[in-house]
Amino acid sequence: MRNEQVSSCPGFRKSSLLFLGLFFAFLLHAEEHFWGEVYLQETNELVFFQTNEHYEYPDSTVLIHKYLHPDSTLAALDRVVLQNDKLKSSFTKFFDVKELGKIEVEDKVMKMSYIENSEKKSKDFDLPENLVVGPLFDDHVQKNWRKLLRGEKVYIKLPAPNVMQIATFTFKLVDSDYGNDSQAVFKLSPASIILKLFIAPSYFVYDLKTKLLQSIHGNTILKTKKNGEYTKTSDVDIFYRYFRE
Repeated sequence: MRNEQVSSCPGFRKSSLLFLGLFFAFLLHAEEHFWGEVYLQETNELVFFQTNEHYEYPDSTVLIHKYLHPDSTLAALDRVVLQNDKLKSSFTKFFDVKELGKIEVEDKVMKMSYIENSEKKSKDFDLPENLVVGPLFDDHVQKNWRKLLRGEKVYIKLPAPNVMQIATFTFKLVDSDYGNDSQAVFKLSPASIILKLFIAPSYFVYDLKTKLLQSIHGNTILKTKKNGEYTKTSDVDIFYRYFRE
């Protein structure tokens, strides 16, 4: 019996938190090159393409996720810098609106900052365990793959620069109409009962054989235009293809 009837939901509630990373899609463990198509949820309206880039330097690794308008102009960018396989910095930037979320790590201190319309705020935090930003999310999933398939919850810390907070989320295997017999569907949702009132869950569909992410369904901080104004968030469906030699 299915315990997650997601296909009948008309839409997810809007989140007021800007989590660093537009949607938590990957891939440190393998860095498969992908091409994503982003649609407004439960419609055929294509709003963005998504792709990734991976650069290796002598002292660092750079992971980039780009979100492109259908005309190929840049809408948003996720960029992560790793040093010795550890997070050094990360930012999410929107090009249609003046908005930037950023974190920088020095020793065990994480500086979080947020800029909107030239107004800036920042705050220092002790670096938490299980901190995940967008392009590193799938690596965390792969490291916990067996645990997830056993039905165990995985806890994830996500930075939210616009409110200067770090939120705890759970990621767990669920039954869902989004998947089929050859796929596993995982639900990402806030651990806090209070946050659950404001942030709806998102669903991630993985292929059981390849362990590759196939699709994501839920709310994202991508900005789409409605009645001449950009939205704070958008409910979307994202579908992925991979390019292997």
